[in-house]
This record gives sequence, C-alpha cells and structure tokens, in this order.
Amino acid sequence: MSDRDVVPGRPIKLLIVDEQPISARILHTLFRQYGYECVVATTAAEALAAIDVHHTEAVVLEWCFRDGSGIGLAARLRERAAAQSRDLVVIALSALDEPDGFRDREQVDDYFVKPMSIALIDRWIRALL
Repeated sequence: MSDRDVVPGRPIKLLIVDEQPISARILHTLFRQYGYECVVATTAAEALAAIDVHHTEAVVLEWCFRDGSGIGLAARLRERAAAQSRDLVVIALSALDEPDGFRDREQVDDYFVKPMSIALIDRWIRALL
C-alpha cells in the first residue's frame, strides 16, 4: 500500500504534539486520511491537558521542542495514561538520525526520522494496539 492508497482502519484517538503549527496541521490532515481522530497540541502543557481530556490511545510527538523534551513528555504522558488504567503507544519524530536523548529511547515505542511514511507509522501503531 502506498501513501496514496489510504484504507482507513478503525478510528484511533491520536494526540499530535508539534510546536510548529504548520507541521502539526499537516500531520493532522495526513493521519485523518488514515481514519484517526486527531487532537493537536503545540506545547507540553497542552499535550498533558489533552491526554486527560481526550483519552488518546497513541501519541506522535516531536523529539525536541522549546518548552520541553519529547522524551520527558513521553514519560509524563505514559504516567497520565497509566493513572487512568490505559496503555499508550508513543511514537517520536525527529529531523536528526541520533538526537540528544537517543539513549533514553525506552520512553517511546518507536522513533522515525523525518521525512517519514505516514503509512508505515499507521501500520506500526495499529500493530501495537
């Protein structure tokens, strides 16, 4: 299946965390084509609030951003989901092959270097759920 041959599966609630509004909007549009119910956050504070309100099943987040580390945020998002007796799939994105904090990768389920395939991330999230 190519990125052009979108076949949505069951709706999955996805939190997109990217401090760049345009990037977040693009990810939102692409994941909606795959049948995701998307919520966008552009700061760590917005992401933490969204995880509690929207009960998302998966998170796609930028590895690094101005108000925090994606890895640190991933751990806090997992803690919030666990407090609600929920599992959470966490996928990190970065423009760098080996960004700072790469050693702490256990905080995320997988890591993709931009540009990445939405189809591949979709298959990976669905396999983990």
